[in-house]
Amino acid sequence: KTVICIDAAYGDSNKGYEGIVDEAEVTGKVADELESLLKSNRKFKVIRTDRSQSAKERSSFINESSADAVISIHCAQDADSSVTGMKNIAEFPSATSAGSSLKLAQCISDAFINEEDSVFTGYMYYRSEDDMVLKEYVDASDTTTYPYDTYDLLQNCTKTAVVTELCHNTSQSDVDNWCNEK
Repeated sequence: KTVICIDAAYGDSNKGYEGIVDEAEVTGKVADELESLLKSNRKFKVIRTDRSQSAKERSSFINESSADAVISIHCAQDADSSVTGMKNIAEFPSATSAGSSLKLAQCISDAFINEEDSVFTGYMYYRSEDDMVLKEYVDASDTTTYPYDTYDLLQNCTKTAVVTELCHNTSQSDVDNWCNEK
């Protein structure tokens, strides 16, 4: 069986980004649904990280596990409530499993693309500007490894991993589109 590790961002008292909905609530429910879906297929075995642990602790757990791939589910937030769309973030282009990470990110994106949705596949870097830390998204065609950080889980995990920013919890249209039973 292919072992998939599901990592839902935040949990317990840490709600993550708070907006129209709380990130922890959304990611927890999506992770539960994804686990149920994967377990219904005999090809997969699912393991989960402990949401009360830090990203480094979760990375250590994943690295010691039998996981073949990791899907880390997050929400995004933007001061501009009109910003929408899903982002599937692969490991740095120079990472050992960069090719398989990008392929997994693209497969996730392909499963969600339709005429109404904005779905991004590529890389994300944290960069500093004017004493602020900003996220910068770089298209998958740019294989430069910039001298910035990315998600802790992607930096510290030795398995094929993707961070999925499922939706913007500050956008009513994203919440309406993604945060429901359908």
